[in-house]
Amino acid sequence: MKTGFLVIGLSLLIGFGAQSAPRIISTIGTTQRAVCLAPLGQALWVGTTAAGLVRIDGGESRIFSVREGLPGAEVKDCASSASTLFAATRTGIARFNDHTGRFEAVARGRFSRLAATRETVYAADDTGRYFELTPAPRLLGRVDFVPSAMAVSPTGQIALGNIDGQLVIGGMRRRLAAPVLDLKYTDAGLNVLTAQGGFRVDGTRLIPWSAADSRAQALDEAGRPFADPRFTGLLVTAVAQAGDDLFAATDGGLFKRRGDPAKGWHPVLLGGMPCGPRLTGLAEFGGALWVGSFDNGVCRFADGGWTHFFGPSRLPSDMITGLEADADRLYITTLKGLSTVDQLGEFTITTKEPCETNRRRNCPWHTAVPGVAVDDVTADVWLADNGAVHRLGPRRWRHFYTQRGITSRRITGIAASGGRVAVGTIDRGIHFSSDGRRFETIDDQQGLAGNWVMDLRFDRQGRLWAATCTRGVSVRDQDRWRSFGTGDGLVDDYTLSVRDIRGQIWIGTLSGISIYDGRGFTTLTTDQGLSGNEVHDIIEFRDQVVVATDSGLTILAVGQPRNGGFQPSGDGGTD
Repeated sequence: MKTGFLVIGLSLLIGFGAQSAPRIISTIGTTQRAVCLAPLGQALWVGTTAAGLVRIDGGESRIFSVREGLPGAEVKDCASSASTLFAATRTGIARFNDHTGRFEAVARGRFSRLAATRETVYAADDTGRYFELTPAPRLLGRVDFVPSAMAVSPTGQIALGNIDGQLVIGGMRRRLAAPVLDLKYTDAGLNVLTAQGGFRVDGTRLIPWSAADSRAQALDEAGRPFADPRFTGLLVTAVAQAGDDLFAATDGGLFKRRGDPAKGWHPVLLGGMPCGPRLTGLAEFGGALWVGSFDNGVCRFADGGWTHFFGPSRLPSDMITGLEADADRLYITTLKGLSTVDQLGEFTITTKEPCETNRRRNCPWHTAVPGVAVDDVTADVWLADNGAVHRLGPRRWRHFYTQRGITSRRITGIAASGGRVAVGTIDRGIHFSSDGRRFETIDDQQGLAGNWVMDLRFDRQGRLWAATCTRGVSVRDQDRWRSFGTGDGLVDDYTLSVRDIRGQIWIGTLSGISIYDGRGFTTLTTDQGLSGNEVHDIIEFRDQVVVATDSGLTILAVGQPRNGGFQPSGDGGTD
């Protein structure tokens, strides 16, 4: 089925060289997880978990993210007051300036909730502090929990609740039996929605809702309980009226209903990338960018739009573990096997089942396939499953197992260059072959930082880099190892990915990217506009750097782009 996607456009890029720092120019994420709604004039603003905010105005939608000044693409909450939109992201709060069409910073920090009256916006951060934001940030107080819900009355009384059932209303504190999901003031008092129903606060009394309201999924703008069987199984995060339409934001997208409830709900397509937000791998094949996700298949960007592919017809599993390409094929490794794509776009699935009766056949030996590598010198293709390694010949695969030195049953990835092959594991460090025939084990006793290897790559000088779990990154040069950790400038010792980009080593970690230039590290995190701090892959595509994170893609400038660079615009689809 084809579904249209309006995709964010990217500007032309500045140069990236040894003298200039990398510059984040845009983020691209899925808009299918909506977290907040803020009507403003004739427009409706929709906050998303991976693509920033989308403004819907007169039937047209536009995405606003890092390029427009938003401090990060992961929106936590949004609210409007006095004709001004405010948005809280993972790294700060910003207000939208109608005259410039950009967001302006209001406060830095991890803010989780916003609430507004006609003239004032209030915010709560992850330390429990709460502030008045207009006309300028002013600390009002603090609670001893991280707020999951916030409301403010017309007189300025603030109510805060959290997932442990704690509720603070002015000077009153109560402990409820279920997580607090939403709070809204009404003319009759404060309405409280919990995971086990709701009630109204009247003074110090808690008055349960009527039976008709007991199945509420959210509170609307007026604080009324909202429920609709259409959203059974979805998390409804916000409900708002804009013009003649009622909108519902959910973790499955945005929906609208016009007039009579009997007419039903219709999905609203907001744009962005259909995969995500949690991304695992990147590859360039056939002039297109391919993106793998944790649980949503793969997406291809070509001809200005996205196409979405998923199982079981195209992939053995929608959980993608890696992407790699040679001149003829794209190799997609998954939790349940391998899928290849040829130059005509045809998918072929290969799983372990044929090898259960004959291990000489061309197939992996184990269910999960964590990685594939293409030798940049010999063009050999190597595949790693959970407990074996395979060289994919044009007619026959060659299998490597215990007798060839592959002793771990917990393989995490594979790299190859110039006939050398390195296999990462969880428990044995690296299985290394200098000739592609027999493997030896290299672990922390030989100089590797740690035996749990998350990723490994050869750089253009032939050095092997290994990203480890909690022990930093190691590099092997002429049989000598050197390791880097936070003490050397690495942003986090929990490293997830490593790539050579134009002679610099880009290391993805649990807390952002560290770029090593041979002398020291440059760090990029969500504070600088990275989509997410959990970085799983990095590649160069059309002279830009594309980063796959747990909250979508980030695009960085690295020179004059070929063919205008990576500039998504137009429609994409689902295939």
